[in-house]
Amino acid sequence: MISGAFGVYLILLRLKLPESDEFNSIKRQNETKKNSSILSNKKLLFLSFFLPAGASAGVYFFVYQVSYITTFIHADLFKATAINTISTILLTIFIPIFAKLADRHGIQKVLYSGLGLLIITALPLFWLMSQQSLPMIILGQLLFAIVLSPYLGLNAVFMASLYPTQIRITAFSFVYNLAVAIFGSSIPLVAIYLQKKVHFQFASGIYFIAMCLISLTALIILSKHKTTSNKTLNLQPASHSV
Repeated sequence: MISGAFGVYLILLRLKLPESDEFNSIKRQNETKKNSSILSNKKLLFLSFFLPAGASAGVYFFVYQVSYITTFIHADLFKATAINTISTILLTIFIPIFAKLADRHGIQKVLYSGLGLLIITALPLFWLMSQQSLPMIILGQLLFAIVLSPYLGLNAVFMASLYPTQIRITAFSFVYNLAVAIFGSSIPLVAIYLQKKVHFQFASGIYFIAMCLISLTALIILSKHKTTSNKTLNLQPASHSV
């Protein structure tokens, strides 16, 4: 209920904000082009579908950690949810910090750095989070929250900047949510299967790395695509907007 109230407030707040000169300029240009439909951007939509793979897998792995700690570590539910809550708070704190770095140094640099850190540290962090020691699990989750925050916080921003303004909302809402549903929801299922059937300690970590590599491949291909990110956006009063 609280998050729903905040969501309504943010929507109302956004509706009152004017669009930038840069956005309006691109929108006017797209209105005169023939490539501003969903069907004419199939390749872009297909490639961008893979961008949220790593971030979605990371978020759902956070959710799965509560079940993992209670089922396999046999910690009580209160401790498991407390650890998860603290990690989520830490994640929330670090996302705007990395967003500020993206404003200064470019969003793609932060995305590449975030994905690189996830790929490099995934196995050590998954090893920490799979131990029978509660302090090691806590340390692993806290570090994972920090490492996940740059890509989780910025991949959606980069995705939105890829689409032409005429289809931006439609394309982003459909592609992003579909990707989160497919890549994210598979993490608990795959993690439980690997834990019970394969009996390989780092199997879940390797699966997560595979998701990050999928995102990295899509990011490399799309990095040359023209976006509106990291451009100077001069805001004008709403009455001046086109």
